[in-house]
Amino acid sequence: MASRARTAIGFSVHTGWAAAVAVSVGGSAEKPEVLARARLELLREEDGVVRFVFHSVEDKPLAEAREVVERARKATRRNALAEVKRFAEGLGAPVVAAGLAHPAGKIPVDLEMIVKSHALIHSAEGALFRDAVAQACEALGLRVERVPRKALFTQASMKKAIDGMGKALGPPWGADQKEAAALAWLALAARV
Repeated sequence: MASRARTAIGFSVHTGWAAAVAVSVGGSAEKPEVLARARLELLREEDGVVRFVFHSVEDKPLAEAREVVERARKATRRNALAEVKRFAEGLGAPVVAAGLAHPAGKIPVDLEMIVKSHALIHSAEGALFRDAVAQACEALGLRVERVPRKALFTQASMKKAIDGMGKALGPPWGADQKEAAALAWLALAARV
């Protein structure tokens, strides 16, 4: 790898896990190469909290619900830091940035409001895991680029290039890996 090579990790975050793809480029961000991909476990059975955290507390007393959500936050943050660190260290290249999709809209911080709305329950679960990954990246010194989800693949050339990467790599190269690769690429492009 050339001395000017730069690497970023993109994450497609789900409830309890994330797809991670690391891409690297030389002097420009025009033609990235996939270095690695993995599934990162953000909440495990042994953490004692189900991954659909907000769904699980929907009908619980508020004090109990807060305690469960806080346990999940702590476990998710701890696991995200360990998983992202392990993945980044295994790349054999310095990582300079990370990319995460950012959905539209804000989520209230009031748990009572969240559990009263099924849509907010889903949004809060997504935010719980995205925030844990972002905090892990920041703790490792990575600049996190939050890209609006609607901005992904707005350039046809990027979509074509991302699809082409999968042909050379083989499976798994589904929507999650494509999203993560695009986010990593955009994070690198923001660093130019």
